[in-house]
Amino acid sequence: MVPGGVADRVRHDPPHVVLAAQAGHASVEGQREAADDRTVGALRCHECFLLVRTELWLIGEILRPVGAGNIGQVGDPAAVGVASSGHVPVERDVSAEPWTGSLPAELTSFVGRRAELHSIRTTLSAARLVTLTGPGGCGKSRLAGRAARQQGGQWRDGAWWVDLSYETDPAGLPGRLAAVVGALLVSEVDATPSLVRQLADRHLLVVLDNCEHLLPAAGDLVGALLRGCPHATVLATSREPLGMPGEVVWRVPPLDSHDAVTLFTDRGESLPATDEAAAAVRRICERLDRMPLALELAAAWTGTLSPQEIVAELDDRFGMLVTGPRSVPPRHRTLEASMAWSHGLLLEPDRILFRRLSVFQAGFTRQAAQSVCAFAGLDNAAILAGLRRLIDKSMLIAETREGVARYRMLETVRHYAAERLADAGEHAAVQRRHLTTYLALAEAAAPLLDTDKDAWRATIHVDYANIRAAIECGLSLDDTDAGRRLAASLAWLWHLEGRRAEGLGLLGLAAEQGNGEHSALQACVLTGLALVADTTHPTGYEFDAAEAARDMALAHGDRRTARLAGQLVTIGLLGRDLDAVYTESARSHEEATEAGGRPRRRRGARPHGAGVPPPRRAPEGAFVAGPGNRRAHPAG
Repeated sequence: MVPGGVADRVRHDPPHVVLAAQAGHASVEGQREAADDRTVGALRCHECFLLVRTELWLIGEILRPVGAGNIGQVGDPAAVGVASSGHVPVERDVSAEPWTGSLPAELTSFVGRRAELHSIRTTLSAARLVTLTGPGGCGKSRLAGRAARQQGGQWRDGAWWVDLSYETDPAGLPGRLAAVVGALLVSEVDATPSLVRQLADRHLLVVLDNCEHLLPAAGDLVGALLRGCPHATVLATSREPLGMPGEVVWRVPPLDSHDAVTLFTDRGESLPATDEAAAAVRRICERLDRMPLALELAAAWTGTLSPQEIVAELDDRFGMLVTGPRSVPPRHRTLEASMAWSHGLLLEPDRILFRRLSVFQAGFTRQAAQSVCAFAGLDNAAILAGLRRLIDKSMLIAETREGVARYRMLETVRHYAAERLADAGEHAAVQRRHLTTYLALAEAAAPLLDTDKDAWRATIHVDYANIRAAIECGLSLDDTDAGRRLAASLAWLWHLEGRRAEGLGLLGLAAEQGNGEHSALQACVLTGLALVADTTHPTGYEFDAAEAARDMALAHGDRRTARLAGQLVTIGLLGRDLDAVYTESARSHEEATEAGGRPRRRRGARPHGAGVPPPRRAPEGAFVAGPGNRRAHPAG
């Protein structure tokens, strides 16, 4: 470092630069007399560096008033890398002003993140080490840069940006930081202690950007800084926490919906002002998880494709989003490169787990992950440990709902993992295990249908996306029995909720695949089809399905399915033949009694057949139903 008195003298009285150089020279000479040959060589380098820095700083100060830009920043002992803010007279006492540091320029507009910036500001005021984590492309660096820019004035000696993107040598980290803050290191030997001594009295914010590939070395450097520099604060960005004591991990979320649309629109070219285009932009933002890097890469296509065409191309997002700027590190130029960088940092067992987890849709539990993924190299213990590491590396998100931890991948991350699963040749095996897992879950929940339909719906609903995906997989296999069983088990959900058309389609496909089959399974599928069709498209088709299901179920001894099918037959007869309705109702009553059930009826009412005459046949064409002319629903 330039001695403080010399630096002040040079600032206030530029003509004394020669004396400053001489003072530095004399200081070096004094040290040289007591040094050996090796130290002499190092001190000569120190001397030359000091003289060149001082001269460059003076040139910059002289030229700055006539618009020479940032020349003086190269050698200013107190402001290496400080962005010029305009005319600074030579005689100005800049030592009395806070240093602004070396933050990178913002080459594009900064969009949104108000709540995030407020939270980071609050966190930095209470913690000395804050690490912004998140997957590649989530905007960690931009957010850290803006936060440091807004808060740099809180540190007397400024905010200093250290970009580790291109650093590959862990031993080079102290040198990177020293070059930024203007510290002098004689050699890499004991570089960190030397750096800490020089920064010990500085009040500064150090921003370490892109630490994930140098975590041990970054942790060592940060630990030394925090221990030896009591007035220093570190803001780091990494795809994985540093793992240091006192570290506050701040996970960067995707943009909110409004800011995502604003970012895409800002980066796009000549977007049509139509409702269709606006809707397509919103779809793009959601399909890309509202991730800034992905949105910017997609927006680059707006001069070539319409928003609607971009939506259609997103199925091959990694092949499409490849037009990033050349000024950024290679891993930030394309979406696939960003994902590949994170994937390359995983341990091999975690890579296996990562790709297998791609089969899950919209979240999963630890038990489900172990059921699906614990084979061929992974056991339950490895999966539990792997989940933790994938969360740390921002490849997985953990959320707790009603006391149960659930995990999920961002859709872009899941797409990349699915490609790795296909590359590994494990796709079919993992899908079958996924189908088996969710068939077991649905069948284990089935008894709740008799005792608590709301609890059953809640159990199925939370994993509906996985169950639906398992059904689609099961119905595409050569042996479709598991898929058909799972489809039949969801009939009540589709009957009661707003997904009836979807259920009708899946059950219709399941019935077609069992066409000509006379089995208990086909009876269950046809009964489920009739149940959903009754509330979706009551055209008579459901009556035929229910009638066939009842006879088939009775033939195979499945009285439970036969009773439900019989109730659906009865409902189908309403408005057609009330005598038949009476007959079917009486038969259902007898079957329920034989099964040990106790038919429900209003207090004081008498069951059919106890002195109550059968209803009259309705006139042809008349519609007869329950109170309010609403369709009746079978008992559950």
